Amino acid sequence: MNKLDGYTKFQLFFHVFIFLFALGVIWAYALKGFQIFYMLIGTGIALNSLYNLLKLYRNVQSHKKTLS
Repeated sequence: MNKLDGYTKFQLFFHVFIFLFALGVIWAYALKGFQIFYMLIGTGIALNSLYNLLKLYRNVQSHKKTLS
C-alpha cells in the first residue's frame, strides 16, 4: 500500500475539500433567497464527493483485510 498512500491521501483531502465547498455553496445560496438551481448543483457535487469518499473508504478497508 506504500505506492497508494500518497494518492489515497490526496483523494481523501480533495473530496473532503470539495464536499465542504459544496456545502458552503448550498448554505450561501440558501441564505440569499433560496436559489434552487445553485442549491441543486451544490447538492449534486456534495453527493458525488460523498459517494467517492465512501468508495475510497471501502477500498482502503478491503485492502487492509487482504493484507491481514
